[in-house]
Amino acid sequence: MTLLAVLGLGEHADGRSIRTELAEKASRSVSVSTIYVTLMRLEEKGYATSWKGEPTRTRGGKARRMYGVTPEGREALESVRD
Repeated sequence: MTLLAVLGLGEHADGRSIRTELAEKASRSVSVSTIYVTLMRLEEKGYATSWKGEPTRTRGGKARRMYGVTPEGREALESVRD
């Protein structure tokens, strides 16, 4: 479900937005740490990738970590769907 949330959010997928997406679409309350552990595992498997976004004033100049789905991740989602 986390990988689907990242796919649905596109280039705007960060930890907070993924958590919100899971709460709204899947009716699941997930802790922030659970989301980041899951994202780390998805990256290790090659299903997701991450990068630092632009620094923001609201975060004191700190950049958010953004996430995306790799082609391998899309294939995994398609195989599960089939």
